[in-house]
Amino acid sequence: MVFDVIRLIIEGVSYWKNKISTGPLTKKEIKRIKNDISKLMEEGEKIYQDGQYLNARKIYIAALQLEKILPSSSSESIDLIKKKIDNTESKINEKKLDQISLILEKGDNLKNEEKYEEALNEYERAFSFIDKMEIYDANSRARLFNNICLRQIEALIEEGAKLKSKKMLDNAISSFRKALNLTQKMYSSKEKQNIIKKIEENLDIYSNIITEKIEVGKLLMEQNNFVESIKFFQVAIDLVKKKYVLLENSIINRVKEVNEIREINNLINQAKLEKFQVTEKPVGEIGLETEIEAKLKIPPELEKLGVVQEKVIPSSPEEKPKELEVVVSAPEELEVIQEKEELAVRDLEEISIEEEVLQEEKAAVHPPEEQAEEIIPSEPQIIKCPFCGIQINEETTFCPKCGMIFKKE
Repeated sequence: MVFDVIRLIIEGVSYWKNKISTGPLTKKEIKRIKNDISKLMEEGEKIYQDGQYLNARKIYIAALQLEKILPSSSSESIDLIKKKIDNTESKINEKKLDQISLILEKGDNLKNEEKYEEALNEYERAFSFIDKMEIYDANSRARLFNNICLRQIEALIEEGAKLKSKKMLDNAISSFRKALNLTQKMYSSKEKQNIIKKIEENLDIYSNIITEKIEVGKLLMEQNNFVESIKFFQVAIDLVKKKYVLLENSIINRVKEVNEIREINNLINQAKLEKFQVTEKPVGEIGLETEIEAKLKIPPELEKLGVVQEKVIPSSPEEKPKELEVVVSAPEELEVIQEKEELAVRDLEEISIEEEVLQEEKAAVHPPEEQAEEIIPSEPQIIKCPFCGIQINEETTFCPKCGMIFKKE
C-alpha cells in the first residue's frame, strides 16, 4: 500500500501539474483530484500512527500540492494539511532529539571524568544529527545548535583551567583559544556574549604573573640589586606582549599594551639610573673580603706598635687587589728605613728633572725633520698601603709613612 502511495506522489502530482498548465480542469478531473487527496490523507494518518513519520510527511506534502491545484481549494483545507505536516516534523525531530540527548549525555559523562578529547568528539557527533533534520524551524535549530556549542566550550574551558592549575600555560591557552573559536559558530544570543566574556577572562592568565614579576623587580631595586631587577622587568615586558597577542586585536587593547610596556620601561630606566648613583654590592663580595682580611691580618707584635688594619674592598669582582706579603720589622729599624725611602724618592725626582732638561737641549740643537713617534714607557702602577692607606709605587719595597716592609709575590 505504501508503494501505491509513493506512486501517487510521483506520478499523480506531476500529472495534475502538467494537466492544469494546458487549460482549466473539468469537473470530473476536479472530483478525481479530491478523491486522491482523501486517499493520501487517510494513508498518511495510518503511517503516522505506525511511527513512520518521514513517509507520513511525504504523503501529507503530496496532498498539500494537490489541494493547491484545485480551483475551489479553501484556506481551511490547506491549513489542516499543514498542521499534519508540522506534527510529523515534530515527531521526526523528537526522535532525532532523543538520539542527540543520548549523545550529549555520554559527552557530559566523559567531561566529568576529565576525558575532554573524547567528550568533544561526542559533542561533534551530535551536530551530524542536526544536519539530518530536514525540516526544523530556525529558532529551535539555533537553540539546539547553541546548546551543543556551549557544551563543547564548557569542556574546553574546564580543560584549560585544569592545565592552568598545573602551570601548563601554553596548553591551557590552546584550550581557551579553541573555545573562543567555537563561539564563532554560535547563533547570536545572550549566552554567546556571556561565554565569550568568560573565555577572555580565562585567557588573561598572564596578568597575575606580570604583577608578580614587577613586584619582585621593585623589591630587588630596594636591595640595590639592580641587574637582577632589570631581568625581572624584561620578563614582565615579554609577558605583556604574549598577553595581548591572545586578546582581540582592537585599538583599545593596543593602547593598553603600549601603556603597560611604557610603565615597565620607566622602572628599567629608574633601575639603570640608581645603579650609577648607588654602589651595588657585587656577587660573592663577602667571601672575597674575608679572604683578603685573613691575608692582611695584623700580627700581635705589630698591633702593639699601634698599627691599624685598613679594610681593602676591590672596586669590582673582576679587579682583585695584588696579594702582598707582609714582613714585620723591628721597632728600631723603622726610622732608618723611612729615611732611606725618602732619599730614594728625592733622587727619583732630581733624575726626572735632569732628564727633562737634557731632552730640551737635544731638541734645540738637532731639530728632527720627521720626528718619530714617541714611545712613552708605562708608568708603574700606584697601589695603597694596606696599613696606613697612602698611595705608593708598586715597585716600592716599604711604606715611607708607616715603615711597613712588604714585597710582591
